[in-house]
Amino acid sequence: MAVALAWWVPGSLFFFRAAWRSGFDKMFGDIGDNRLIVLYHEHWLQVLRGQVSWTSPNYFYPAKGVLGYSDTCVLNEVFYLPLRLARLDPFLALQWTIVLMSLTGFVSLFFFLRLLTQLSRPVCGALSLVCIFANNLYVSTSHLQLLSLFWIPPVLLLGLCAWRANTPRAQRALSGGCGLLFGALTYSTFYIAWFAGFAMVIFVAVVGVLRVRSAGWRHCQAVLRLLWSRAAMFVIGFALAMIPFVITYLPALRKSGGRPYSVVMALAQSPRDVVNVGSTNYLWGSLVRGQLPASRITNVELSTAVTPFVLMLLLSAVFIALRQRRAGTHVALAEACIASGITAGVIILLPIDFGFASLWRVPWAVVPGASGIRAVGRGVVVAAPIAVIGIAIGIRLIPEYRHLVASRRWRSAGLCAVLTLAVIEQINLGQNSGIDRSEQLATLASTPVPPPECQSFYVISSTIAPVASFHSEIDAMLLAQRIGLPTVNGYSGLAPDGFGALNPDDANYVALINDWAYRQHDLPGLCTYARLDRRWILPG
Repeated sequence: MAVALAWWVPGSLFFFRAAWRSGFDKMFGDIGDNRLIVLYHEHWLQVLRGQVSWTSPNYFYPAKGVLGYSDTCVLNEVFYLPLRLARLDPFLALQWTIVLMSLTGFVSLFFFLRLLTQLSRPVCGALSLVCIFANNLYVSTSHLQLLSLFWIPPVLLLGLCAWRANTPRAQRALSGGCGLLFGALTYSTFYIAWFAGFAMVIFVAVVGVLRVRSAGWRHCQAVLRLLWSRAAMFVIGFALAMIPFVITYLPALRKSGGRPYSVVMALAQSPRDVVNVGSTNYLWGSLVRGQLPASRITNVELSTAVTPFVLMLLLSAVFIALRQRRAGTHVALAEACIASGITAGVIILLPIDFGFASLWRVPWAVVPGASGIRAVGRGVVVAAPIAVIGIAIGIRLIPEYRHLVASRRWRSAGLCAVLTLAVIEQINLGQNSGIDRSEQLATLASTPVPPPECQSFYVISSTIAPVASFHSEIDAMLLAQRIGLPTVNGYSGLAPDGFGALNPDDANYVALINDWAYRQHDLPGLCTYARLDRRWILPG
């Protein structure tokens, strides 16, 4: 544990450097989506206090079931709730929640790699740095929910422990816990869980095909008979955790009908984005700036590529595994490495629009939940842990080629150089922390108490100092949560049927608000809050 912490500390100090330097006054992202993540985390504290319905936060009022329009972030409450009960403010509690999640993910991945491959602690530490503090995660922090990737290593570790447990009771308990955790992750952050589940299905299918070819169908049947109880407990645990998922998300999916394929492809990556690691990557940024237009580099939906050297290491590991499988040594490990390479390749290629076709067309049409995904490129972050597992197995197989480099010292030096380069490749020098915590808290604290006549409200912006529409909408949502007064406003990837008042600076904004509030719902006591003047206006 101490060794894992020794590797995590420098990685976290650099990855969260803006927070550490500012005394945790600067947070990931801009004042858009990541303030919503604060709101989603705070929602569960209000639920526990009996202040709101768990499926109906107090925005898009009086619509019901609006939690199904977004991530719930409920799994993160493991850290967030104790931090809030310790009287940290919501913004500070969320920042520390992410730090603790990174620690959980790092330690879990470290021990997973140790158990899987018996590699040395330094090798496992370096590979854990490559995954947990990856370049594409740093670039993607404007969508803070993607850092739920940190929950994937605990799922993997539980699964591996269930596989290797010696007693039936331990096997069933660990398998059920693994399924329960993965189900909770699915309910908490759908994108990460969906792509991780999709990757797991591909991995198992590839391993199954390779095992049948190398060991025969009878051997595979025997293995399946040994594993059926563990698989059953995983399914049971997963199903239990999915009960709230069904209650929350299925009504929203039925209403929306999913995302049209054309809408998804409007955000799709191009073949060039396979190497789009962003313009501020330490090693590759200048090259990317010279090859890709600025509009693609600055688009965080497109700059999620796995770094080039990590991809080269994965390809090398797969090459080694193919040689080993052909030679008939360490066949099971070699097949797991090959499956890792194929799975990572599919995940990387999945969001790419080749002009004539896209791999995404298949899962969008036939895989449950795929039609609800809007930004497919975000799923590429899941490829990093898959690649790291494949690389780790490839390193484990390297000793079989020690005759090529007789000196153990030279082999160790070469491995050290390779892993150092992979770690350096994850360094990103960009600025990605634009939320000023003290400013946000001061704005909320300076809001006057609404008049007693107000039973709900909506915000008006200002054409003198216009801002992006979602700033005003998110301001209203945070304010509603703070003062306990529901707001008609809301911001999400979806909106309730009949709701069109999405931009406070539109000329017909008030008319749309009135249509929603009075014609459709007959709301009493609807007040107006002048967001910039900090002034309440009574109805009429």
